[in-house]
Amino acid sequence: VPESCICRLNRDGQISHCPPEFVALVTEACRYRSLTHGAFDITVQPLWKAMDDHNFLDGPLDAAQKREALAKVGGDRVRVEESSVSFSDPGMAMTLNGIAQGFITDVITELLQRNGVDQALVNMGEYRAIGRHPQGRPWNLGIRTPCDSPDTEVMDSVPLETGALAVSGGYGYAFDASQHYHHLLNPHTGENLPADRSIVVTAPNATMADALSTACAVLDDDAAHALCSELACGLRIYRGVA
Repeated sequence: VPESCICRLNRDGQISHCPPEFVALVTEACRYRSLTHGAFDITVQPLWKAMDDHNFLDGPLDAAQKREALAKVGGDRVRVEESSVSFSDPGMAMTLNGIAQGFITDVITELLQRNGVDQALVNMGEYRAIGRHPQGRPWNLGIRTPCDSPDTEVMDSVPLETGALAVSGGYGYAFDASQHYHHLLNPHTGENLPADRSIVVTAPNATMADALSTACAVLDDDAAHALCSELACGLRIYRGVA
């Protein structure tokens, strides 16, 4: 939507009189950048755009192009002041795809709770539980084999009684036919981990689960487990079956 807050911000580098929800979401995103030591960074958008515009039939993005894009990445250069959001450097841009679904899931969950709902499984792109299943058991969420097809088999299930669950995987959007280059980009290096890898995070709320699953998707297994342990969240890592 050309006149949305994020489009105007990315176009002009600043925006004033933002809705409070947008300010709250950007503020949370900046907080999770700090908590994940930069593995989650909403300003990765210039790198994503460079990758998306590139024709990988001609080979990968060259080192100079990658350096130019990475120079515009840095969530510490996002400024939030009351109802205004801005970038400190030209050419910067943000994407909220790694946190917005969790954020709206929390908004809807809290709305339901305020209106007396005490048993529900909310799914607005990520999952959050309110109480137990009506049968008195936890909610069981199926985990599919890492793949972009909706017809893949369920390979595991995760019980959810309170809190939230989010899944991230590079198979969701690839820049090339082989899925070697995909949308989950390390904000520090611009590199990918294999696309046939699903990251499943359980956390107290869906915003946190969403941001952490995105962060863990760009970290190797040991670093991802260490991060989730540090933040007292659950982590499961699945790989596709050859």
